[in-house]
Amino acid sequence: MIATADEGSIWGDLRKWLNLKHELERSLQAIEKEESYVMEELDKVEEQVAYYGSLTKDMKKTLDPPKLSRLLQSWRRG
Repeated sequence: MIATADEGSIWGDLRKWLNLKHELERSLQAIEKEESYVMEELDKVEEQVAYYGSLTKDMKKTLDPPKLSRLLQSWRRG
């Protein structure tokens, strides 16, 4: 069977679309891999933020005890 010009054009278009499909699939895989890495890094950052946030709260408690307790102590002395 001999391909006509229209059939050749169709096969050429099909190859073009299949190539584009494969290229997009590879790009999507790379994006998904990058997303996975970024999500892991974000989890680590959130852990560090929580850890340091709790440290600063503990430091404030140590360095600056609650003012209400100071007020109650002063009334007891008074």
